[in-house]
Amino acid sequence: MERLTQLRNQSLDLTNRVLPDLAQQRRFLIRFNHCFQRIVLDNLFNGCWYDVLNRREPVLSQTF
Repeated sequence: MERLTQLRNQSLDLTNRVLPDLAQQRRFLIRFNHCFQRIVLDNLFNGCWYDVLNRREPVLSQTF
């Protein structure tokens, strides 16, 4: 379980800080944290994340 927590924290750091900063520097079309998070989840589930997870609950609190 500790490894899962580390991966979640790393993902949040990347999507909340690293990628938005890089996007601003390089003028990416996608630049907001929630956009990066959606891309990660859509790729993880090979489709729309909300077809798999409950939209009304925080994603990281759900088990999948």
